[in-house]
Amino acid sequence: MTTPTLPGHPHFAYRGNELFAENVRVSELAHTHGTPLFVYSKAAMLSALAAYQRGFAGRHAQICYAMKANSSLGVLQVFAEAGCGFDIVSGGELERVLAAGGEAAKIIFSGVGKTRRDAPGAGGGHWLLQR
Repeated sequence: MTTPTLPGHPHFAYRGNELFAENVRVSELAHTHGTPLFVYSKAAMLSALAAYQRGFAGRHAQICYAMKANSSLGVLQVFAEAGCGFDIVSGGELERVLAAGGEAAKIIFSGVGKTRRDAPGAGGGHWLLQR
């Protein structure tokens, strides 16, 4: 019987009947941390980021992670450490990005109908508001 290829392969894969995430049995993670459990692969995230970096190589571009995708501090830290910027829509998201080590100068505050009053303070960050 052929083992199916999973999204996130090779970082997530079955070996026999055991699911592994970066060479760690997911069943061991569940036993240690309990369930429900969200399991992320740092290698998979950095691999996806590397594809964007290759695509923008030689261009003046800032790759930004959209906080709406996943605002887990661990996920944000991976992208902050990799030099990413962040796309945010609220002051709460700004606080999470900064807590994760994101740079204020690499944050895009976006959203429909925002005014200067809506823009959160960024500890010395500069905001460009476009109409």
